[in-house]
Amino acid sequence: MIATAPTTEISVPRPVYARWGYDYWQQTPDLRLVLGGFRDLAIDEEWTAQEEMTAAIQARLGAYAQELAGEPVEISRRWCGIFGMTEDLLPVVGRVRDGVWAACGYSGHGNVLGLACGALVGQAIAGDPAPELSLFDGVRAL
Repeated sequence: MIATAPTTEISVPRPVYARWGYDYWQQTPDLRLVLGGFRDLAIDEEWTAQEEMTAAIQARLGAYAQELAGEPVEISRRWCGIFGMTEDLLPVVGRVRDGVWAACGYSGHGNVLGLACGALVGQAIAGDPAPELSLFDGVRAL
């Protein structure tokens, strides 16, 4: 993942997915671009339990940020994380025990599903669980 310094030329009002979800970006209210993806370009390096940045992916993210902005951009932050995956590619979300909830295994789609699942968990904690929460029950993964 990367974040740029504020840009001047573009306006992206909502998160965007490209190449079937392999690449994704959004623009923050202060006009920074936040981009992730391109993991499929270095799959052998990415298939690991080590939380380390991949040089080829970081280079591609920087080039793509510049493409999107249409001008040189300053990269203000870089980070990476472990790609958690379930067998059916859906996250596992639910109550573990009183006061403890889990939401994990987003299979690289945490930007959108994380927000939706967070809302579902919040609604359930508030005492009004939505039926959609059962779609992510961890029992299905056993």
